[in-house]
Formats: sequence, structure tokens, C-alpha cells
Amino acid sequence: MDSRTIDSELKYCPHCNDEYRPEIQSCAACKQTLLYGADLLAARNAKNQESGGGEPRQSAAIEDDDTLVPLQSGSLFDMKRLKGLLETEAVPAVLIKEESCASGGCGGPRIIVQIREQDLQRAAAVLRRDHAKTTVIGDYEEVAAEAVYDPESALAHCPACGHAFAPEVPDCPECGLRFL
Repeated sequence: MDSRTIDSELKYCPHCNDEYRPEIQSCAACKQTLLYGADLLAARNAKNQESGGGEPRQSAAIEDDDTLVPLQSGSLFDMKRLKGLLETEAVPAVLIKEESCASGGCGGPRIIVQIREQDLQRAAAVLRRDHAKTTVIGDYEEVAAEAVYDPESALAHCPACGHAFAPEVPDCPECGLRFL
């Protein structure tokens, strides 16, 4: 989402950039207070114009002499979404058509998102946050990763969500994972 796709009449989460109707007050995912599109753009412009003391201001444009590196490839729809996500975090990106399928008969063109080499760390952080948000990883306790389903024990623990339940049950009553 860049400034061209932000509607000044809608509200947005300043943390995860989700879009909401004007009557909604807080983000369902982040619990942050929402900002109108115009206010969000003004805050981002002020942040981009700050200078001194902290991290140097990043250019919002790719220059001719910048070294570009591929970040990810996929469908046009997915790569446009990724490009918009990066640009909301002031990581400029370009979309390049992959030339491996010149005939076009391979399921549609593959698009490569390229970014400046110096933006790799920031882009990786954006991708990690987006992955955690879209897969809902943050909603589960890490304790569940250590859980093992043992049908012989008096109490089983689901390896997906960590919920404790009777081992005779064929699936986890909390998350629905089926045990065969």
C-alpha cells in the first residue's frame, strides 16, 4: 500500500497497515488506535523528513546506480501485494518479469520483486512480520512446539497448539488437528 492506494476517508492501522471502515476505532489484530488515511500519510511524511540523531533517512526511490537484488518471485497479484507492503515501510521495490517462460504457457508470468542491496535487512524484517501476521503464528504459545501427542499417556498435548486433552479423542478440541 503506497500513498496512491491510501484512501483519506478510510482508517488504517499504523502498525500492520490493515484497512478499516471509518467507524472502526482499533485494529483487530494489533489493538492499535486507527488513523484516517490522510493522518497516516501526514505522519509518514513527517517521519521521512526527520533528520539527524537516528538512522539516516532512506530514499524512497531507486536510483540508476543502486545495486538491485531479487527478494522473492511469484504471481503478479502476490508480488504487487509484497511491493506495496515493502513501500509502506519505505523499502522501495521494482517488479520484473521473469524471462524463463517466454511462451507464456507455463501458468502465467512469474514476477520478481527486486530491492536495493542495502535494504535487505529491513525487507527481511517486513517479511517476518507479514509472515507472522498472515499465518497467525503470534496467536500460539511457543510451548506448543515442544508438545508431543502420546496416546498412551493419561493426558495428551496437541503438537499444534499445546492444548491438553484426553488421548481417546480423535482430534484436538482446541485447534481441530486430527490424530490418526
